[in-house]
Parts: sequence; structure tokens; C-alpha cells
Amino acid sequence: MSFIWLLITIFVGAYIYALFRNHRQELPNPEKLKHVAKPPSQPPASKASNSIRQVEARAVRLGEIIRDSLVIVQNTKSLETRVSRLAVAEKSMAELSKLLHEHDMTMQGSVDRILSQEIEKFRAKLNEYEFRASLELKTPLHILLANGKKTYSPQETPPKAPPEQWMGHWINNSLFKQFPTWREIGFDIDERPLDAGWTDIGPVDRERYIDFLINIRSCCEQEIGISARINGLYAIEKSDKYSEFFFKHGGVESVIDELFPLVVTTIPSVNKVASAALLKAGLDSVDKISSASDSELLQLPSIGPKTLTSIRFWINGFVGDATNVRVDNVIKLGKAHEIAQLKLM
Repeated sequence: MSFIWLLITIFVGAYIYALFRNHRQELPNPEKLKHVAKPPSQPPASKASNSIRQVEARAVRLGEIIRDSLVIVQNTKSLETRVSRLAVAEKSMAELSKLLHEHDMTMQGSVDRILSQEIEKFRAKLNEYEFRASLELKTPLHILLANGKKTYSPQETPPKAPPEQWMGHWINNSLFKQFPTWREIGFDIDERPLDAGWTDIGPVDRERYIDFLINIRSCCEQEIGISARINGLYAIEKSDKYSEFFFKHGGVESVIDELFPLVVTTIPSVNKVASAALLKAGLDSVDKISSASDSELLQLPSIGPKTLTSIRFWINGFVGDATNVRVDNVIKLGKAHEIAQLKLM
């Protein structure tokens, strides 16, 4: 790290010299001050000198912060410390660059280039991973809220995956940055945005669709009854803010059917014709179907002895409120569980 120390010392020294050189000519001419009726209590030259000294002191301090931060990055074994100190070095580098630019320093380009290269060398040793949530109605709220979160690792293996693989995945942004663009290899083709990806309704504005899903899941994961949550979905649909997405899902009723399907549509071995027949007969809940006799059920279309056996077996194993006409199909993840899995929240 002695090289970095020497490098920063040289450029900060050059900065101070150039600053004195640039600002010496800007000091007021004492001869011109003789005609001022009421001279200020502090001579303008002194004020200018103080201003220069303040700028010099700030530049030196920024150089020290950058130097010390890179020394820590080099020596620490803590990944969190390495990432945080790199961020401090980059922030200080931006401030130093701004300071040099404001005072028209001729050394600005060299300082920017060399110090930025030193910072980038350390940054390149870390893999930047970004979490991409699966954009589907069934994706839990805490997974959606983790979308776009970044973490850094010196290893090429991504962080822990979410509880289930379909919920999302990690992208190594550092790896993507190493690939040349289409135009760099001679093809006049626009790059596919990194945030473009598959959704359950096809290509859409990813940012707006995430907002839609977060609103839907925030409503559906509340600890209230199914009817109250369904009313919440109708309220979201009436706002017209997400009319495009409701339309692509087939309307608010289709969204409700996916998150809170009708009981009769969840019975194994019962097809759509049989489900419709059960609804038409008023057998829309577990307790009503359970109360119906075998002969009543066998009279319905598409329900034969095998289907009847499947229905009775399913009823015996049903867990939940037998009076509900809909099933809560909303997957929820506790926040503590989410933190343990993603380490992002």
C-alpha cells in the first residue's frame, strides 16, 4: 500500500501547488483598496487566503480518507468492512473530483483517472450479486421486496437462494460487465436490459409490474378473512392504476381465482364440468359437499364412482374452515425466515 500512499501524496501536493498558482492572481490589488471609504474589518486578501487554505485542507483530508479506506480494504478480512470502506473511498473520490472541478484544477483528469483506477482494482475483486424476484402473483411479498437488493462476495458462488427455487435467483452483475456489447463486436443491436425478464403475463414494464405485485401481495397477505382481502383486490382494481395488468391477467376475477380459488376447483380428480355442476347444485363448500349423499353426487355430470371416492377421501383429509367457498392459496413467509434465507431485508 506504500505505492497508494505515495501516489495520493504526490497528487494532493500537486493539487495544492496548482491551487496556489491559480488563485494567487485572483487576490485583490491592495492599491485599489485605498479608495474604499469603509474597508472591511478583514482585508479581502486575507479572506481569499483563508478560503484557499480551507479548500487545501479539505482536499488533503479527502486524500487521506481515500488512502486510509484503501489500506483497510487491502488488509481487512471482513467482507462487510471491505464493501463499506470501498463505498467511502468512492464517495470521497467523487467529492475530491468535484472540488478540483470547481477550482479549475489542471490536475483533475490525472487524479480522477489514477485514483479511480486504484479503487476499481479493489472493486473488481468483489463479485456484485443482485437478487431478481420471480414476477408472479404467487411470489411472496418479502421476496418481491428483496428484488434489486445487492450484495458483494469474493467468491464466484452466489449467496443463499430463496426458500424455493422458483421464487427468484441471483445475477452476477460483475460477470455481465466483463462481456463486450453487441456494438463492441460489430453488430448494430441494442443491449437487452439486465432488468428485463420473464413474468407470468409476458413482457411488461418490470418496475411498474413489481409495484402492482407488491400492492396485490400486501393486500392478500393480511391477517384478515378471505372476503375482506377479496374486497381489497376489488378496491385496487377500481383505482385504474393497474388496469393494464389486470387486463392481461384476465380481469380481477381471474386474479382472485388464482389467489383464492373456489373450493370445488381444488378437489383432485374433479374436472371443470363436475366443478360447475357442484356449484350449480349449491355444493360450494366442504361442509355442503360432505352433507350430500352419494346418490346426490352421482347424479351430477362427470361424477362417477371413482370421482366420488376421490371426493370423499379429499374431504376426510381437508384442513381449514369447512364453511368457506374459497381456499386461501396465498404463500406467506415470515420476515425472520426471509432474513435468514436472503440476508437482504
